[in-house]
Amino acid sequence: MRFHTHTINTSPPVAVVPVTPEALHDAAEQGDARLIRALIADGADVNTRDDKGQTPLIIAIRHRQLRAAAELIAAGASLNVETRSGWTPLSVAVKSGNPFMIELIAATSGGVARG
Repeated sequence: MRFHTHTINTSPPVAVVPVTPEALHDAAEQGDARLIRALIADGADVNTRDDKGQTPLIIAIRHRQLRAAAELIAAGASLNVETRSGWTPLSVAVKSGNPFMIELIAATSGGVARG
């Protein structure tokens, strides 16, 4: 006799959020990796910028949201960007003092220290 095992997803559904640049920036700030994935799947630009020139990746790094940063990098977020003030993802990671974030950025950029 064979039994089929079904995994039941008990996590709450991702809220319906319009795909806007602000939505992706907010998800990055809050560290909501599920919402980041959903927004990108629905066509959000992973490298969109706010009025300060910050990308969602830079916002995630600034707010110490490691999972969000990893999700954005996996989705193709650029590591070679600068804000209007000249901050790069690596320089923001170094300023944050989070060794895991620094390691993530450095390892992803192939160890090239830019910033």
